[in-house]
Amino acid sequence: MVKFTKLALLALTASCYTFTVKGDDSKKIITWDTLAETLPNPVSDMTATLIPGQKNADDDIILIAGGCSSEKGNEKAGEDFYCMEVTKEMYSFNVNTKIFTKMKDMPEPRYRHAAVAIYGKLYIVGGRNVADELIPDIIAYDPVINVWSQVRILPDKYLISDNAALTYEGKLYVLGGYGAEYKAQTFMIALDLQTQGITEKKPMITARGDANAVSYRFADDTTVAYIMGGFTDVNGFCAPLADAEMYDFLTDEWTDIKDMNFKRGDKAVVVHNGRILAIGGEAKHEEKCAETRALGEEGSGSVLVDDIEYYDPREEKPEWTMENKLEEHRFRAAAVSVKSTGSVYVFGGQSLYSTDCDCYPTSDTIFEYKETVTRAEEIPGKMSQAVRSSTIGLFIVSLFSVTVMCLSS
Repeated sequence: MVKFTKLALLALTASCYTFTVKGDDSKKIITWDTLAETLPNPVSDMTATLIPGQKNADDDIILIAGGCSSEKGNEKAGEDFYCMEVTKEMYSFNVNTKIFTKMKDMPEPRYRHAAVAIYGKLYIVGGRNVADELIPDIIAYDPVINVWSQVRILPDKYLISDNAALTYEGKLYVLGGYGAEYKAQTFMIALDLQTQGITEKKPMITARGDANAVSYRFADDTTVAYIMGGFTDVNGFCAPLADAEMYDFLTDEWTDIKDMNFKRGDKAVVVHNGRILAIGGEAKHEEKCAETRALGEEGSGSVLVDDIEYYDPREEKPEWTMENKLEEHRFRAAAVSVKSTGSVYVFGGQSLYSTDCDCYPTSDTIFEYKETVTRAEEIPGKMSQAVRSSTIGLFIVSLFSVTVMCLSS
């Protein structure tokens, strides 16, 4: 018979046994990192659009087009705030190498527009120039040959800025935004890229601009769209909206869904890991439209939001749920969800009001958001009592079993 000391028995037990937590003992860890890389230039009110790689995910790029390129962002001019410099530049950002590459400029400077990728090409619609004029051209960019082309001119009644853009079955959908006099719109149109024909769809329930929209595909391939928040002239832009609505592409119907927790416009919105994230944005001072207009240092009445909330359409009774906060306040930024890296990237935007310039400075910062599901025992100091008890019990059983096995040998 072989004899063992207690220490030897413990060592033998540890080498014979591996414990794995299963079931609900897991936790989602959410992290925000500030990348060492920065945008080539500070910018806001631009678009950022994922173009999947032609060969594999290593070639995934994000195209960042146009925007307000003034370092002062929106600066005080008279009674209001304006951007004094708009760019036509476009850069690609390789999500794996984190390298920016200068691409061919857009035909003209443009900001406050919308963009969407359709069959590997980038389509840009809506927006304004530095003179605050609406831009009628819908343009397309082919990253394979680095060439821009004109798709068509929008009819006058659809000229728009601060709008949203979606795609469904290869068509370009344009919705919401502001007309020439900043009147919020409810219309949605579908553009057939083959025939260039325009079809009017059911209008939104609420007129809104500065409201991003996203397409959402369920597991059964049913595809809908969501739009939420934004601003409207109906209330004099005194406060943003919290209400949200869903569009069914098949039935051509809009339906109200749960309001967001925060009234906000000029936010970034993405679909990431099956959830819709609303990131940052802009609210308004509660006295924005008071007779005294006592707005404090926020001379425009803008109050920046750093909160993030999510909406999961897969839930039985989905509602907007608060999650966490951005590292810094941001609005007029652009965000992209990238499956190949499991990340959401938030580019640029405008930051908190600065008394130095009487402005909301633009930023060149890039934030990266990640979700990691971690087993409870992998979180230092976070193992639950149930898991600890199970571990101790299994350890004792294992110790007894190994002792018996080893002594009997």
